Amino acid sequence: MPDALTLMKLAVVFLFIATLATCSAVLGQARFVGTVSEVIDGQTAVIEMNGTKMTVRLQHIGTPGADQQLHSAVRDHLSKMVLGKVVDFKPVQISGKVAVGKMTLDGVDVNMQLIRDGAAWHEPVKSSGQLPAEAAEYENNQLLARQEKRGVWSVAGLKTPWQIEAEIDEQYRKDVEARRQSQPTLVGVSEFQTANRTDLPNAGSVSNRSKTTATINERDAWVSVFSRADKESTGIKTYQEPSGQFSSTYTSAIFVDLDLDGKHQKLECRAMYITYKQVNGAYGTIYLIGFRAVSEDYRFSMQRSRLTVVVDNQPISLGGPRGFRGQAVMGAIELMYYRVSKATLKRISNARTAELRIDKAKGMLSETAKDLFKQLAWITD
Repeated sequence: MPDALTLMKLAVVFLFIATLATCSAVLGQARFVGTVSEVIDGQTAVIEMNGTKMTVRLQHIGTPGADQQLHSAVRDHLSKMVLGKVVDFKPVQISGKVAVGKMTLDGVDVNMQLIRDGAAWHEPVKSSGQLPAEAAEYENNQLLARQEKRGVWSVAGLKTPWQIEAEIDEQYRKDVEARRQSQPTLVGVSEFQTANRTDLPNAGSVSNRSKTTATINERDAWVSVFSRADKESTGIKTYQEPSGQFSSTYTSAIFVDLDLDGKHQKLECRAMYITYKQVNGAYGTIYLIGFRAVSEDYRFSMQRSRLTVVVDNQPISLGGPRGFRGQAVMGAIELMYYRVSKATLKRISNARTAELRIDKAKGMLSETAKDLFKQLAWITD
């Protein structure tokens, strides 16, 4: 059981993770060895390990899309290289049900070999975040393939995935600008306020809805803003604290709608696995489920706020929270975290139904949330 000082440190860790939202740190501790049982396209395959299948996507490269020339040829090239063979795979990110990372075969970097063979393009470093030394090596192999006009370099005008994305983004920007010019401009209203958020119910000016509903929706909007959900891809994230005091593997933001006697409360929720340095220098590990709330007062901090998860009608008590609270112009902000065992996390993820109960407030956990909990338990095995 963590000591008092460690629990205080964990509180700081949770606060940091809750505000971090998005990062691209490496899952350095994870490595998988398995047989490639299927090749889906030029950079996506399925690895089978002891009867378990994992879909993987090769990082730092791009290949022709399904509607482009050489799509089938590139897929066939990867198949000849790895299908039916035992490979090593090191993931750096789990996005949905797809692991993104580097594949090696007998010590050969498959990602880089595809570039050298002209079966893939090297993704620009400014968007990939690839380490400089490795990026330089990838770039040198691409230069050779280009000079030799191999594969993708043999077809004039064949566009890379990032060129296509840039064209789509530019067209979107033009469409938005055209709509903006055709509509009146809201003055003094930020993107975070309900009046300018069409994704919320009852959006519009306060004069067109009740003050109570407007206040609740604006607080919901702030919960979404704090989580940076619009900037964050769904999946598992990682963070390594530079001084080595802690590292964390955690889920992207999940939203839970609680109801208390007809009163609404929206919470941001994340599950996380933390490795932390104890006062004696040894390292410990802990699983947590954390929440962030914005309300008119300290709704949870002024109560016991015990968390119970009802898994397929069987209640599991996680006890009371630790956390923080503070006041801001949009209301009272509360951060709460609860310790949870890995076995309980798995039970929640495999449940048909899972209901959260904090005091008398109740809300169902979504299928997306359960899937993220399952991914977290799986990646930290």
